[in-house]
Amino acid sequence: MRIAKDTKSRTKGNRKRYRIRHRKQITAAVVLFLAIAAAGGGIIYYINRRQAPSQYAGSLAVSYEKDGMDYFSEDYPEIYSEELRIIFGEDYKIGEKETLYMEGEECDCGYCSTGYQHDTWKVTYHDREGETFTQTIDNMYNLESLQFTWLKNHLAQYYDKKYVAKYFEEGILKEPSSDGHYCTVTIGIGGGSYTMDEKEEYDKLTAAGWKYREQLLASYQNKDTMLRLPELSYDKVYQQFPMQTTISLSIDDKELSGEEKAAHEEAVKSKVLDMIHEILKDTEHTCNLQVRVNSAKGYEDLYDGSRVWKYDILQGKQVELEGYNDYDRACDYLYKGIFW
Repeated sequence: MRIAKDTKSRTKGNRKRYRIRHRKQITAAVVLFLAIAAAGGGIIYYINRRQAPSQYAGSLAVSYEKDGMDYFSEDYPEIYSEELRIIFGEDYKIGEKETLYMEGEECDCGYCSTGYQHDTWKVTYHDREGETFTQTIDNMYNLESLQFTWLKNHLAQYYDKKYVAKYFEEGILKEPSSDGHYCTVTIGIGGGSYTMDEKEEYDKLTAAGWKYREQLLASYQNKDTMLRLPELSYDKVYQQFPMQTTISLSIDDKELSGEEKAAHEEAVKSKVLDMIHEILKDTEHTCNLQVRVNSAKGYEDLYDGSRVWKYDILQGKQVELEGYNDYDRACDYLYKGIFW
């Protein structure tokens, strides 16, 4: 995407407008439901778990429409100067405004999307340990939804810097995820996949998840209870939010075989275990952590014939879980009676 300060820049296909995404999701859900109804029970539904509020209903900021274009033009650094000081601390710095432009287009699903224009600003700040972090202020989304996204991004950046970069500088393909981080931090309750006989339980978790989301976002509208990133306590964060962290690593050893491959992968495994031990210690054995290790991005087996090495940790204790969705459900129920 070509970006110009206070000028128009164009890109296609990368960022779909919310309302179009939402229509496509509804259409896909209807088609899936009909297919399942025709095929009978026992088929597993797949639902994206813990969808970030910054991307879905209720998160878009106020805009105005002109000539078929939606414009998001509020000057967030000026309007929310006091709130941003609360969120990022007294020494935060905001970069120059960048204006982004998306042309309207017709999607493959047959819906037409209007174009839109919005502004972003990079912000830098420091955590309680003095480390520098960056976030993006985007006037397309309301401030409370941005805080939710910033919290997840901050924690993902923290785990990237503090642990992944420390233990795996070489010999690992550290491919960033779709949000640009090597680590993924999930905050919230509910979601995942379910079979027809689990639908009642799924619906209960989903309702609890939405209620928690609404309560959290409501608290972020109040200056007394807003997010304060420089004050975030990493050793207590799993007690402050229903959350889990996933770290996915790929071993760069396609050219190795036999004893060389085994020795290299064993060395990586040793580092993984050291990293997990440090995270457990730093979080006072309260973390919910998933670590996944494969070879060549999963295209090669590990030396012992495994497709992936899995380490599942709940509240600081390693667990053995078989089902695809068992970890997510177990993590949700850790917070029953606390957040839902």
